[in-house]
Amino acid sequence: MNLTAIGSIRQIPHRIADTYGRLPGTLGLEMDVLPVNYFNKLRNLLGVRDYVDAAPLILATRMIKSDWEIDQMAQTAALSQRTFDYMTTTIRPG
Repeated sequence: MNLTAIGSIRQIPHRIADTYGRLPGTLGLEMDVLPVNYFNKLRNLLGVRDYVDAAPLILATRMIKSDWEIDQMAQTAALSQRTFDYMTTTIRPG
């Protein structure tokens, strides 16, 4: 996986063009959570013709967990269980 730091939103068009040779004709965004003012800023900045709602694809991808993520969830569940076990021995009415 290649990660590239972006210091400013204005760098996004250049980063995309440098990576892919040009800006895309269609861009998928997570439309159900993207604020309108941010969408308008991207639209003005990128000049892409068409935008599609990529939320279903993004959500489907997020459902896939790596072994590391699964391990983190298991550790969190174990810590939560220990916390609740402690609470049942400590907390009393009144």
